[in-house]
Amino acid sequence: MSKISKEFVAFLFVVVAGTVMLRMNARTYADLGAVRSLAAATNTPVSNYLPYVVRPAGTPTATVTATATATPTATSTSVPTAGDVRIIFIEYDPVSGTDVDGEYVDIQNMGGTPQDMTGWKLRDASTNSFTFPSFSLGAMNQARIWTKAGANTATDLYMGKGGAVWNNSGDTATLYDGAGQVVDTCTYAGGGHGASCP
Repeated sequence: MSKISKEFVAFLFVVVAGTVMLRMNARTYADLGAVRSLAAATNTPVSNYLPYVVRPAGTPTATVTATATATPTATSTSVPTAGDVRIIFIEYDPVSGTDVDGEYVDIQNMGGTPQDMTGWKLRDASTNSFTFPSFSLGAMNQARIWTKAGANTATDLYMGKGGAVWNNSGDTATLYDGAGQVVDTCTYAGGGHGASCP
C-alpha cells in the first residue's frame, strides 16, 4: 500500500462467524508492512483487510450526474413464440386400416403454461405441411394430428390429406413455431408401425 497522508484509513475485516468489524485509525500506513503488522497483532490474515479511505472535509470528490436514458418498451407480436412443445410419437404404418386413416403424430406441451400454437406448422421431410388453426395446447396436455380429414377438437387436429404423409421406410417430422423457428424434430428409420420420439 502506498503512503496516504492526512487521511483516515479504515480496515474492514470479516470474522469467520460472519460478523463484519470496522477498525478506524488516524495514523498513516507507509507500506504493506504496517498492514501485515496489524494483521499479525490481531491474528487475522492480511487478505481479510480491505482498505477503505475516508477523506477529510474539503477534499474534492467525483460527482455522479444522472442522465436520462430511453426506457425500452415491449412490442406486441401476433406470432406465438415457442414453448416446450415436443413431438412424442409418430404412427406411420398403422397395424390395421389404411395408412391415411391411421397415421398420426402426437405432440405434448411439456411446459407449465398453455401454448398458443396458432400458425405453427408440422412438416415431413418432403413437401407435406400442416398449419395449425386457432389452437392452444394446455400445460402438460397432448394433441394428436391425424393425416386424414376430420373435425378439429381440443385434442385432435386433422391435416385433411387424401393420401399417406409419413413414409413407412423412414421420415422426419419437424414442428415450427409461428415465426418459422424449429421447435422440435423427430426422425425414424421405419421397419415398424410407429416411433417414439426422445
